[in-house]
Amino acid sequence: MLLRIIPQMRLTWRRFRKNEGGNMTVEAAFLMPVMVISVVIMYLIFDAIRQHAVNQKAAYVISDMLSRETDYIDPDYMRRARQMLKFMTSQHKRDITLRVSVLRYDAEKEKYEVQWSKKRGPVPPLKNRDMSAMEAKLPALSHFEEVVIVESWVEYDPPLNLGFLPREIRTMVFNRMRFTPQLLWSGNGRDRDNVSDGDSGHGSS
Repeated sequence: MLLRIIPQMRLTWRRFRKNEGGNMTVEAAFLMPVMVISVVIMYLIFDAIRQHAVNQKAAYVISDMLSRETDYIDPDYMRRARQMLKFMTSQHKRDITLRVSVLRYDAEKEKYEVQWSKKRGPVPPLKNRDMSAMEAKLPALSHFEEVVIVESWVEYDPPLNLGFLPREIRTMVFNRMRFTPQLLWSGNGRDRDNVSDGDSGHGSS
C-alpha cells in the first residue's frame, strides 16, 4: 500500500510544481499588506533622515552667520537666531533649543576653555567642566585660537504613529571666525533666557 502511495505523491508534486496557474486575488491578499507596511516604514525612515539633514544645514547657516560677525552678539541677536532656526527647520509650532558657545584652546594647558556660552531653551550653558566629554568632537586649534560652537535640539514627531516614538534630534557644528579673531558677547541689557552661565573673558551677561 505504501509503495503505491509514494509514486502517486511524487506525481502529484511534479504536477503541482509545473502548474503555473493561480488566483491573483489570493496572492494580492497575502502580499499587499506586506508591501504597504514596507513602503510606510521606508517613508518614516526617510522622513527622520530628512529632518536630521534639515536641522544640520540650519545649524551650519547659523554657525556661518556668526563666524562672519564683526560686532558684539547680544540677547536680541540670539533671539533672532533662534527664530531663524525655527523658520529653516519648519518647527513653528514646536520649541527649539539653541546654544551658542565660544571656546578657546590653550596649548600650554592642552585644554579648551569656554569664553562664553548662551542658550535659548531648556539646556544649561556650556561650562569648562563639560569640555572633557566634548573634547573628542572638537577640532584641532592653535594656541589661543577660538571656535564657535552652535548646537540645536529639536523634538521630532513621526508623521504616522506606527511604533516609532518621538525623539530629540541634536546637532552640533563648529566654525572658525573669518574676519575677526574673536566673537564677543555684549552685556548690555538683561539676558533673561540665559541664567548662571559663568562667562569669562569676553564680557558678561
